[in-house]
Amino acid sequence: MTDKSAVKEVESWSDTKKVAEFICRPLALSVIQQEHKEADKVFLGDESPNSIRLVDSHLIGTGMYRQGFGWKNIRFSCELDPKTGEARSFKLLKALPPQLQTGPEPVILPKKGE
Repeated sequence: MTDKSAVKEVESWSDTKKVAEFICRPLALSVIQQEHKEADKVFLGDESPNSIRLVDSHLIGTGMYRQGFGWKNIRFSCELDPKTGEARSFKLLKALPPQLQTGPEPVILPKKGE
């Protein structure tokens, strides 16, 4: 870490978030760039507590990468070497279609001019 001002924030992160940021993210970007050459930034996980999980030697979850001016959602798996702690592989998983969020009643759009 080169920015010492971020030390306090990083100390408060969970081990899962640290694995995502420092071990899997660098490999993730290089793997994503193999298919999407213009990708230049990747985030693994988000603010929600269940967006990434560390299960045995696998980090799994959701994230996004930037390509040009837009962001693309991803699901991923990052395999860790249990002996060295390094990332062995990073795979993009089949994306789930977004779930339409609705209330208990039908959505009625307003008429034009209202």
